[in-house]
Amino acid sequence: VESVTPDMFTPDSTGDTESPKRSSYNFPDSVANSLCKSDDPPLSDALSACLWHLDRSEAISVKAGSPAKTYAPLVDINIGNVWDTNKGDGITVSVVDTTWEAGHEDLAGNANRAASTYWGGRTGENATSTPYHATAVAGIIGARDNTVGGRGVAPRVGLLNVNYLDHQSTYTRTQAFLHRKETVAVANHSYGPYDTGRLNRQSPIVVAALEESLESGFGGKGIAHVKAAGNGKNDGVGDEAALDEGLNHRGLIVACAVNSGGTDAAYSEEGAMLWVCGPSGDTPRHGLLGPIGKNQYHSGLRGTSYSAPVVSGVAALVRSANSALTWRDVKLILANTAQKNDSSDSSWQAGALKYGSKTDSYSYSRKYGFGLVNASAAVAAANNWTALPPALAASNSSSGPWNVTDSGSAKEFSIDLASDISFIEHVDVNVNMSTSHFRAMKLTLVSPSGRESLLVDSSLATGRGCRCPLSGSFKFASTRHLGESAAGTWKLKVQNATGVAATLNSWGITVYGHNPSKTEVIELSAPSSVAEGDDFTVTVTHKGTLLTSDLVVPIVLNPVSATPPGQAGADYTALTSITIPAGSATASATVSTTEDEVHELYESVRVLIGSLPSPYTSNSIPKRVFIRDDDQPQVSITAVKGSVNEGEPAAFHLTMDRDPARTIVVVGEVQENHKPRAYLSRETVRFYAVFASAGTKTLNVATLMDRVDDPRRLISAQIRSSSSADYRIKGSGSAYVWVS
Repeated sequence: VESVTPDMFTPDSTGDTESPKRSSYNFPDSVANSLCKSDDPPLSDALSACLWHLDRSEAISVKAGSPAKTYAPLVDINIGNVWDTNKGDGITVSVVDTTWEAGHEDLAGNANRAASTYWGGRTGENATSTPYHATAVAGIIGARDNTVGGRGVAPRVGLLNVNYLDHQSTYTRTQAFLHRKETVAVANHSYGPYDTGRLNRQSPIVVAALEESLESGFGGKGIAHVKAAGNGKNDGVGDEAALDEGLNHRGLIVACAVNSGGTDAAYSEEGAMLWVCGPSGDTPRHGLLGPIGKNQYHSGLRGTSYSAPVVSGVAALVRSANSALTWRDVKLILANTAQKNDSSDSSWQAGALKYGSKTDSYSYSRKYGFGLVNASAAVAAANNWTALPPALAASNSSSGPWNVTDSGSAKEFSIDLASDISFIEHVDVNVNMSTSHFRAMKLTLVSPSGRESLLVDSSLATGRGCRCPLSGSFKFASTRHLGESAAGTWKLKVQNATGVAATLNSWGITVYGHNPSKTEVIELSAPSSVAEGDDFTVTVTHKGTLLTSDLVVPIVLNPVSATPPGQAGADYTALTSITIPAGSATASATVSTTEDEVHELYESVRVLIGSLPSPYTSNSIPKRVFIRDDDQPQVSITAVKGSVNEGEPAAFHLTMDRDPARTIVVVGEVQENHKPRAYLSRETVRFYAVFASAGTKTLNVATLMDRVDDPRRLISAQIRSSSSADYRIKGSGSAYVWVS
């Protein structure tokens, strides 16, 4: 289970906004009204004078500092005349966040309560500890064009809420990518791990769900996922986006933040996987305007939590303009049309030719990605876009071990890659290293063209930066090489800043892209997971000229690490080939999984295409199918005696009904159900029970003997969680003991 929070900026005591971890803050209506109300607003929306990020020409300036200085907005997303013909009609955007206030006056016209999730008993009406976060994010994307409040980037888009942050589990995290996948066109993810400077790994189960949403979401064209880059740049640990493995996936549009002056917001994390920036607030400059609950508004919103929904809104406009676009097309359109803000900044690097151009080249910055999102240019490009050719992938790796302890000059390691990819779209870099202080490492990727991509920057690990060990593999990524050719020698430079002991065990790359001349491509699809005992379908699709004869596509099923390992014939039936008939473009086959009544930690199978006859080529993108185990152990808790006298222990039995796949720790709490407490030494007594096998354990909770005539009190014990991050045990209820 991942530990995540809304990816908000936590300001100093004079700031306009707050950390989402604080639940009691209430924004007064005057926060926005006193600043944004105008007798002659630029739009019909009452507070539209504060919508500088859409159109700066008629937006207000702000005064700040001592002596006061006036700041005028210098950048916007160039909304131009887009709304004359396109307000996001027909497009649904998923707001993956906390629980929103669906009935807010500026959202009610676009919010779809029925299609939303309300996990954890939330109702959708201020039922979360941070109601303003999701409400503000939704408003920036799609606040209705009306006579109140502000206006979203796509003011007629449909909105739904997935309240993952209010009920965090592996299941809800996968549903963050898969909920209503058939109709969702864009999903906004304004959250991330705590800013600690540490490496944060991504669950492979979640990765598989993301892959499924790209493959089968939005009518087979894939959901365009926009993810906030993070706010930890200046928080004392020097966080950078690359340390969140969840940001390093090719299927994400990672959004950084630019302030109203056109420079990088102080908090916005840098990274080689950044795609485009959206505007957001930054002290002392403007914040963004958004709804925050109870029909109120705030004009000081800041953080990549709020730059990401600006990008999501533009992505919705792009898909409304051309619903035939795939997620890859949407992503590339945003890069092709981005504005080169802060053009004199030294972080900008020259890149390859843009898709579809013989003269214009990309510019890339580790601060800004490809630049500030440009709504008018993106929508215009969508209307005349040439669809991307089928996706291809190529991989290679190299194994050591190599000692990289010495400080000083960088050590270079090379990989030769044979590939047909003539236009790179994304590069994964898998690094397997052993060191107690990974943040001392500076990692640089060098492409065959000689262009460099700074994957991890040791100079950012300042202040109270952690030691941050790494033992094993971690996936980094680069989008800086967009448009380059993949074939040739790739290099990884490793520079150790402190001389801490470090070993590079292995490294590898996977390059994703396309080649216009490679049209006879076979693609593979499969679900991300299946319940044990059920069937799943593997489908192959031919992208190219119509087949005149049957094509036999070889299929390979490989078990992936599991407990015990999955094996064909034991956990799933074998599949060796699928035949696409002449005159057809697709064919499918069924794989059956086995109900074995044995508890596995998890198991999965990797599905890939084998060697194909010329002129056909596989896209070389395998699929991983997780087989969800339904043989999980159940833990129950019961009271040994229904009542005890004071001073006598309250005893409970914890019983696990079957052997777990590995030793786990069951965590629970004991509380006295009345105040003031009389019989427990603390308000909450936490307990831990270690189970390596099935059985029963006894929990004895001491009660106080105070020789005072206290009333009869009830003590309750409840299971809260388990120690396993890979699966959750099933806990049943609570148990109670009366003490008198």
